Amino acid sequence: MWRPRSSAQRLAAIVVVAMLTIALLTTALFTGSASAAVAPVAAARAPCGPHRPPVTAVISDPFRPPAQRWGRGNRGLQYATTAGQLVQASCDGVVVFAGSIGGRLYVSIDHGAALRTTYSFLGSIRVRRGDRIRQGQIVGRAGETRFHFGARLDGAYIDPALLFGARPRIVVRLVA
Repeated sequence: MWRPRSSAQRLAAIVVVAMLTIALLTTALFTGSASAAVAPVAAARAPCGPHRPPVTAVISDPFRPPAQRWGRGNRGLQYATTAGQLVQASCDGVVVFAGSIGGRLYVSIDHGAALRTTYSFLGSIRVRRGDRIRQGQIVGRAGETRFHFGARLDGAYIDPALLFGARPRIVVRLVA
């Protein structure tokens, strides 16, 4: 097995691996072939087509996955809303939770294909557990000047913007 003998060789090896990774991901994105990062999101969109943003507002804090599962970050999209603003279902599904956690109101919708979306910091809720929801149906009203929209695929948080057709950002960190 080859081992780099100098920091320059280590850096060169890291750059080669990063370039191969970017090439593979780019090829998968632009040729339509399945990749581990993109295929699950595409499959998750199949039950009702592309999702729509749940509110019309500016994103004040984008998806920022934590370095570790337990770490700090933003596991969804935070919107700058007004109190009382209507919140709509991003896609068809079934309400699996509608209620209070720690004094705040939340709604979670199962969209099939192992995809769930969560609507957080609501001021009121208009749905109940077990309700079948249509895309665009009102699930509640924003309770504050912020509203959080999250998405999980197979239990893992994903960037909800991917559900709207946004392209994933590829970030490569080079470590010497």
